Amino acid sequence: MISQFIAFFNYSDMATLAAVSLADLLQRANLDALWLLVGFVAVTFILDLIITGAIAKWAIFALIVTFAIKYQKDAGIGTVIALMLPYVIVLCIVWTLFLAAWHLLGLPWGL
Repeated sequence: MISQFIAFFNYSDMATLAAVSLADLLQRANLDALWLLVGFVAVTFILDLIITGAIAKWAIFALIVTFAIKYQKDAGIGTVIALMLPYVIVLCIVWTLFLAAWHLLGLPWGL
């Protein structure tokens, strides 16, 4: 079923149509580069919560849960997520501010 969906998705050129339509929408919105950078970070953050790199993330969760069980016997994935979510949110905000400052200072993005 998935292979048929992917084949139909490729056949319909829906991805190209969506990309062109959204690019046109962004161009008409006439947003500053800073807001586009912040928006990109927000979209990436949300998509990472929804679409995960499952194998690596679950391997890390397994190591962390094993460590947490040493100190709290009934710890599980929910406990780890509840403990780490505030750190993730704070780090996301701080690094987004660093990215905005980098852009506003006009520093080069690469070599």
